[in-house]
Amino acid sequence: MEGKASRVYNTVRRVYTPKYILLNMAAAFVYYFVLIYLISVQQYGAVIITIPLYLFYALAITASVAFTIAIYSLSNTRNNRAHVSAGLTGTVTALVGGVFAGCGCTAPIIFSLTAVGFTTAQVFALNNFISSNIILLFALMIAINLFVVIYYLNKLSNPACRVRKR
Repeated sequence: MEGKASRVYNTVRRVYTPKYILLNMAAAFVYYFVLIYLISVQQYGAVIITIPLYLFYALAITASVAFTIAIYSLSNTRNNRAHVSAGLTGTVTALVGGVFAGCGCTAPIIFSLTAVGFTTAQVFALNNFISSNIILLFALMIAINLFVVIYYLNKLSNPACRVRKR
């Protein structure tokens, strides 16, 4: 197992060149501001964060790491035999997190579901469920991002997907 961990570590070292470090930092800022924007839109310009800030930051950071690995793997796909490329799951989890984080005070985006056939009772139940489980939902999205990062780092460390030296 130590050989596998060593290969994954070497993959991380090769992925995180200065170019990808800058990409990761830029993506983290973009995800942070997208989350803030989604919350402010849902709360009519006010930004009331209903979760602990460390979860908010952790989601932005893990989403940016997943995004960076995805961009790297897409550029690496052309030059490896296995043609493995990561998806953009981090983007989806950050966007969903922004919607969930704004749901603490009966968010308009949730109540717009009445236009597509949900009853008022169902919309209130969904809003209450999200509000009462927001920390668990954020932790789940962070766990999904971590799983995606570990999965694709593991895939990229396989000999068939050897990371190109730059």
